[in-house]
Amino acid sequence: MHNGTRYRFDLIELADLAEVEDVPSAASDLARAKRKDSEDPKARRGNWQHTLATLHQEQADRRKRAAAEQALTEAGVKLLPRYRQTDATERPLSDLTTGLDKEITAEAHAAQCPGHAARLDKEHRPVYFCTDPEKNRHKIKGATDGEEAREAERAERRKVIESNKATRAAREVRKDFVTELVSHKAMSEAGWQLVSSTVLNNPDLYRRFMNKTGKGATADVARFTRAADPESKTEPFADLIQRTGKARRPQLLLAHIAAAHEAEMHDNMTSFIPGARLQFPLAQVLAAAEHAAAATEHKLLHAETVPRPCLWWVKDDGTYLMSNAVIGEDTPAKIRARTIVYADGWGTGTDARSLLGGDDFAEPFDLCDPTRTSDGTLLVLWL
Repeated sequence: MHNGTRYRFDLIELADLAEVEDVPSAASDLARAKRKDSEDPKARRGNWQHTLATLHQEQADRRKRAAAEQALTEAGVKLLPRYRQTDATERPLSDLTTGLDKEITAEAHAAQCPGHAARLDKEHRPVYFCTDPEKNRHKIKGATDGEEAREAERAERRKVIESNKATRAAREVRKDFVTELVSHKAMSEAGWQLVSSTVLNNPDLYRRFMNKTGKGATADVARFTRAADPESKTEPFADLIQRTGKARRPQLLLAHIAAAHEAEMHDNMTSFIPGARLQFPLAQVLAAAEHAAAATEHKLLHAETVPRPCLWWVKDDGTYLMSNAVIGEDTPAKIRARTIVYADGWGTGTDARSLLGGDDFAEPFDLCDPTRTSDGTLLVLWL
């Protein structure tokens, strides 16, 4: 606590420091954040809160690593230094085979090889090594190109892990800010803008959130309103609504809208998967294509100018193909259902970001464009 006195922290700041004082440089990091907050009146305590969240995350990270190291030590596994030395001979088991070109498992290696060891990765999972493959008569598999590819994969994974850590730290600060915002007596103009814009301009985002069930649908709303999470109830926030005065009820709506936006944000960074394949039921695709081809009116995407019969490939709530035909309001639900075909395994409520990347999109496939097929046949006939 001596460091806190040195930096002239008040009692609240000292209490925050006490929570993370075992993290090296915690006091100086918080002092730097406090100085930034004092230099920018609009920041309020934003820099302090973000730094504190980052320190909590680092603290949890250090404890997780210590527990993983202890588990390896108790199992009798030699623990390698965190970073490989330039003259080190160790190689991961994934790079090695037996003298008969067989894969080496961690279990077999631990039982049979005196060079068995491990190094923890960035997420504190053990990666098993042999400390001297040549001495222990293992073969090194693959060529230089393979090693370069593996190093590129490791570099990409390190980038993803660091991004995920930053995202999780920012999430906690953002949620604390929303909780404070919802606690105000009246909704601000910015709050009304967010609520109105979401409901009127981005209803799909709100619809996806409304379709969620269980803890995912209630936890953030409960946090933002400082209520107990009532996930098991049919009307989860009935009590909260009853005890909230009329003037503050719009704040409940703000909490709900903010929770909907949080549901669209993910802790983990993902990347597009090259070579990924989607499968759609052919009979249903044909029905949707025939529906579009038979229609007299067709909807346009943002960049289109000429209405033509198309199948749109869409990624938002799941991923699907759909007819772009204009559908009347009195169209029966059974016919409406035939105009949308979800990819196998990627229906409503699934998140296709891990497969197709982060942004939603709609891509038209012109059913009357011969360039869409390899032999020049119209797509509608080719199907």
